[in-house]
Amino acid sequence: MLGRSIAGPRPYLTFYAVCHTQVGGEQFACQSASAAVRILVEEARPAAGTVAAALVLAALGVLNLADGFTMPRYSAEWDAAVQQIEAALTESRSAVTSADPWDSTVAYAFGDPVHCGLLYGVPDGMGIQFDEAAYLTDPAHEIHSRYVLTAADTPTAARLQADGWTVLYESDRGVLYEHGTM
Repeated sequence: MLGRSIAGPRPYLTFYAVCHTQVGGEQFACQSASAAVRILVEEARPAAGTVAAALVLAALGVLNLADGFTMPRYSAEWDAAVQQIEAALTESRSAVTSADPWDSTVAYAFGDPVHCGLLYGVPDGMGIQFDEAAYLTDPAHEIHSRYVLTAADTPTAARLQADGWTVLYESDRGVLYEHGTM
């Protein structure tokens, strides 16, 4: 879509992230203007970098330029995975007596190959924090959240294992860790 900025004649291309999914018999849809990516054409070098990044994400299957970030299609397998995440977090939270909000937060390792569709399993009343994987792998950064959702065989998973985190859920789509000594 070619348009003009309110601030002046700046042509840009806009890609909107639109997702549709069904979990447990419920349909979910989202479209967000905040999820829009605008490529300014007035400065060729930054625009070329953004286009290149979008093409790389599209090639990796993370970004579908027609539909935005990909979401899982409903299947009994996905429904079971989401329910397992929810059950693991619900059981773990029932044993936690702390009122610290970080004990009710799942950090999502953005940039690791963990599927974001698993976040549908985070129960009501819990928070989700999006952390770049590079932040989570750096030992200089303290991980405040009690739970981390990442993928197996990643630097994030290696750090969590080295620091003594416990696996609550594991599949080919992601691994949910808990740090119980917080």
